[in-house]
Amino acid sequence: MYKAIFAFNHKKLKLSYSPILGSLEPSNLCNLNCVMCARDTISGRGSGLMSVETLRNVINVENRNVIRTVDFTGHGEPLLNPKLEKFIKIAKPFARKVGLTTNSTLLSKDRAKSLLDAGLDFVSFSFEGVSKEVYESIRVGANYETVFQNIHDFVALNKKLNSGCKTFLIIVDSPLTHSSLPKFVDYWAGIVDEVRIMGIHDWGGVLDSSLVEKSYSHRKLPCFEPWYHIYVRWNGDVVPCCVWEGKTKFGNVNEEPMPKIWNNSIYQKFRASLLSSPTDHCRSCNLDMLGDVFSEAVTVPHASFPFHKSTVSLAKRFITYRSRL
Repeated sequence: MYKAIFAFNHKKLKLSYSPILGSLEPSNLCNLNCVMCARDTISGRGSGLMSVETLRNVINVENRNVIRTVDFTGHGEPLLNPKLEKFIKIAKPFARKVGLTTNSTLLSKDRAKSLLDAGLDFVSFSFEGVSKEVYESIRVGANYETVFQNIHDFVALNKKLNSGCKTFLIIVDSPLTHSSLPKFVDYWAGIVDEVRIMGIHDWGGVLDSSLVEKSYSHRKLPCFEPWYHIYVRWNGDVVPCCVWEGKTKFGNVNEEPMPKIWNNSIYQKFRASLLSSPTDHCRSCNLDMLGDVFSEAVTVPHASFPFHKSTVSLAKRFITYRSRL
């Protein structure tokens, strides 16, 4: 991460390192209709399941260590892809960590075991389960009791098998959940490895919802994502991030090697635009990724990324600088 922060600080457009985090979209299909999700609103994405061939074009022998951490996530539910366990096995030799983010509705005991047997390193459960009423009003189509039990069963099996899979529980802070967060965190902190509270993302201004706090973390610094993170859609398209609505894509892994895409002219021009004149879509985005990553480097004991002490020191300086803007 230090190299990414250094490159961003010095406005480097061609990067000498591989992506630190890769979000690979196993599925663009979803079995829920969550109120804070704009997946059906964002245009130009299509829908389908990632193929083994597309994954192999991202991760292969020639691209060894091309992505340090692989997170199978995206605009759909990863467990809807029946080949997900195979994906994990393919990715394991070529990435330091392999994990996924799930709504946990399909995380049966059998599925949990097959994922752990495949070598899963971490899993993030998305769960606004402060109560049955609140949860089912947010995650429309989900059943509170089923998901609650699925998460408990996964954690228990992980411990029984001594699999070493890190477990994270993510809850979105909203007017519906805010007052119950202390009790919720106290309960789950004794079960999973880490509880993460996230603000509601407005998907680059696309989501028009009363749940979105319009004052929430509007961007003060250029987006940091293209300096450390790569997002590959189910069909192989490489795009700026998970909320990108525009027509810009950096390439397709089925047509061009991923390491070449990471530093091609389109990617470099996009990085330059973020430093000078970002698109309206990026400018209206309320996710301050730079601040989030730096704050995590300073405050979270077991952060998503293996931060070096020098990175934490640099992050503290950036947070101080950011507070003056």
